Amino acid sequence: MELFQEGRRKGVRAHAIADVIGLCSRTLRRWGIALAAHGFSQDGRKGSIRIVPHQFSEEERQQVLETINDPQYADLTPAQIVAKLAEQSIFVGSESTVYRIMRQEGLLIHRGRSRKPRPPQEPPVLEATGIKQVLAWDITLLPAPVKGQFYYLYMAMDVWSRRIIGVEVHECEAGELAKNFFDRICRDEGIREEDATVLHSDNGAPMRSSTLAAKMSQLGVSFIILQARRQQ
Repeated sequence: MELFQEGRRKGVRAHAIADVIGLCSRTLRRWGIALAAHGFSQDGRKGSIRIVPHQFSEEERQQVLETINDPQYADLTPAQIVAKLAEQSIFVGSESTVYRIMRQEGLLIHRGRSRKPRPPQEPPVLEATGIKQVLAWDITLLPAPVKGQFYYLYMAMDVWSRRIIGVEVHECEAGELAKNFFDRICRDEGIREEDATVLHSDNGAPMRSSTLAAKMSQLGVSFIILQARRQQ
């Protein structure tokens, strides 16, 4: 600003002075108005160095890092950390401050005992070119005459032909009922081990039961659970 004011006193155009200094002439004029009115001026341009009165010192920042890396807080979110510290009448920073420091230090990706993110896995894809190759089944709730009471519809379908090969209604869902259900289906449909039939289902409790798994193994039928993405 001293150079700008000296150049203006000598009659040099503001644009010429601004080009030499490397600043916009409007910025220099704005700073000049602030100096005349308040005796000081602040650089408000984007990316300029700002003086933050309440900025954390290096010691305060290190205290935040030591706290969030403590074993008892290492697997918690910033909101949980601040809440637990508040219960002990301890304040190391606000939730946004803790979050900002964690982001700057790269601590939001993986910390403490939490599992590292696993790469996404492709869901299993089954293809049927004939009957008895791929079966699908599920359990659906059916409303009973009494409000709030339901029955459970067990239904299995041949994926290739879209034919419903088994239907049963029970008062509950259980692995034992599922085992008997498929025992009857395989017997009625003549499904044998050499058919290499695959049973597709979701991740429900009866679908994952060891009772059903043992029966499928006995019948020579492999099954795929969609959500768990595992094949047995």
